[in-house]
Amino acid sequence: MNTTRPNCEHPSACSAKGSGHCRSCHGRAVAKALNADPAFKAASSARMTALHADPEFKARHAASSAARMKALHADPEFKARNSARLKARNADPEVKAAAAARMKAMHAARKALS
Repeated sequence: MNTTRPNCEHPSACSAKGSGHCRSCHGRAVAKALNADPAFKAASSARMTALHADPEFKARHAASSAARMKALHADPEFKARNSARLKARNADPEVKAAAAARMKAMHAARKALS
């Protein structure tokens, strides 16, 4: 019997069986615990930097990411949830200020290059 866990991050896709997290939430919990270890985080970062230095890997990764995002944005429920999430996040004054600072820094860097 599948039941949704009360702390599931994606209740519409929850596949929990019995007690514990569903597979998706368990994966996120494991990743969070692993990334809390500085040695693992550094090794993982170095591994990903090396992978992304390979043009073939970079192209495959970009293509698969684009396909995944295209599929997600074709789903009206995802679009609605994502829009609501972004609107709520961007309504936060701290988030707005941080975004404005990033844009200011980006424009200053572009101006310095030209």
